[in-house]
Amino acid sequence: MTEKKQPFFGHTPESQKRALEGLKKFLPPMDANDMEENVLYLEKLVYLTLDMKKDIITRVDKKVIAQSFRLSTTALIRSFLAELSTSIKQDILFALQEQSPIGEFEYNIKSFVKYIRQQEAKGRIILDKDSCEEYV
Repeated sequence: MTEKKQPFFGHTPESQKRALEGLKKFLPPMDANDMEENVLYLEKLVYLTLDMKKDIITRVDKKVIAQSFRLSTTALIRSFLAELSTSIKQDILFALQEQSPIGEFEYNIKSFVKYIRQQEAKGRIILDKDSCEEYV
């Protein structure tokens, strides 16, 4: 009898480190370092406001977002999904369960990070803890 695989909802900080170390077996050192840098950069998405999340979701395929979160922490995934509609949450969580070839994963995370950095440079996204505070 085979054991049912548990759904994936993100890594603990420790399991994230192990997963990033595991990438070094499959990627050249420079690519593995770039991947680690991209994954750690994405952790700053916890600072997104709802409007920033909506902007990302309307411009980036949900499957690309989900694949980009495959090495992210549970805290980031929960933060990103907070305040989003149930259907969008389900779409992203469902896509998060899908396995993909390492090349596709690497391409998607690079393109997602590139998009986020471009939006940050334009001022459309602010990845700072003060950006998620609302002043009355």
